[in-house]
Amino acid sequence: MIDLLELAASYALPNDENDARNFLVGAAGKRKDSTIVRAQNGAVFSTEVDRYFPIPEAHAEVRLLRKLGAEGVMAVARISKKSGGWTLSRPCPVCQIYLRSKRTQKVAYTIDGSSYGVLYPMTGEEKTFRI
Repeated sequence: MIDLLELAASYALPNDENDARNFLVGAAGKRKDSTIVRAQNGAVFSTEVDRYFPIPEAHAEVRLLRKLGAEGVMAVARISKKSGGWTLSRPCPVCQIYLRSKRTQKVAYTIDGSSYGVLYPMTGEEKTFRI
C-alpha cells in the first residue's frame, strides 16, 4: 500500500505555478485487471460567489473511481502546501458513499508524515499504521 500512497502523493503535487487547487490531493488505484490508474482533485470555480469551492465530483477519490471501476484498491494522499509533507486525506462521508457504491475493497490514506490509515468502505472498519 505504501507504493500506491507514494504514487498518489506524486500525483497530488501542483501541475504548475498556476495550479488553482485549494488542496493538493492525489489518488492512485489498482483495478481488478491489475492496471494502475490515477487522478487528482480538481478546482471548481463558482461565478456566483467568485471563488473556488469543493464539490464531491471534483474530489480525487470520485475522479479516480471513474477509471478504477468496481472492486478496486485505492490510495489517497494530501500534500501540505506549506510544508510539502503528507497531511490527512481520509475520504469524506460523501466520497465513502461513492466508494461503497463501487464496492471498493480498501482505501489507504495519508494521516501525517509518519502514519497512514486503511479504510474498508464496505464494513467501515479502519486501521492505522506507522511508516
